[in-house]
Amino acid sequence: MLSTSSVTKFQLNWTANRKLKGSDKSKVLALRSDASTCPDTCEQKRLGTCYAMFGHEGMAWKKLTDGTAKNFGEGWLYLSDRLRELKPAPGTILRTNTAGDLPHIGGEVKGNVLDLMAGMFSLYGLNAYGYTHHRHSEHNLSVIHRLAVAGQWLINLSCQTAEHASLMTRRGFACVTVTSHDDTRTRWTDEHNVPFIVCPQQLDSTGSIGCSTCKLCTLPVKDQAPAGGKFRRCVVVFRSHGVRRKVFSDFLTKLH
Repeated sequence: MLSTSSVTKFQLNWTANRKLKGSDKSKVLALRSDASTCPDTCEQKRLGTCYAMFGHEGMAWKKLTDGTAKNFGEGWLYLSDRLRELKPAPGTILRTNTAGDLPHIGGEVKGNVLDLMAGMFSLYGLNAYGYTHHRHSEHNLSVIHRLAVAGQWLINLSCQTAEHASLMTRRGFACVTVTSHDDTRTRWTDEHNVPFIVCPQQLDSTGSIGCSTCKLCTLPVKDQAPAGGKFRRCVVVFRSHGVRRKVFSDFLTKLH
């Protein structure tokens, strides 16, 4: 799936976690970015194990990248128009890059585009967060840090190993990592005193926890938190999921 346009295609819609019960089915905004935003350095892309490549999300992502999806547009102007149309209330959670990643040129994120996007998120008072598999270059980290400190957009670093996630957390960045699909641990602390907590929604069997109620991934670490703002100390861990979770779990095993 490749996009031939130099302008990123986006798709912004309301979504709800159907697993949540009753009044807890809080709606969140979900933003997809076309496949050209994904860096070649992403192991999930290289191995073809990303959950976003398959199922409903995969079909929707392919249509967005091909330009055949409904309600999509190009560039930050589309996002401006779409937010005006959707009229989200202040405090609404916006999950960016449910598929896709951050707009970039050769692996270096487009800081000016991200600044425009973050400014719009801030204008509407959105609680914007997401993840990135882009490389941890000085430029990329600088952009990610300033957006977090400004309280406009928390972008978690997706780290391939727990060791790397621990290192980047100690450097002052909110991080997530992936473990094997059959890893039974729910939380632990490493030798550097960095806590690791498995995604609460993945552990929940009651239907009472979702992204809209947990909000753990929306919190920065202390060094990124705006003055007086809430922060977290932990790395969030996702058990490998999706139809090719066993393939990626095997890859993770070979790293150790």
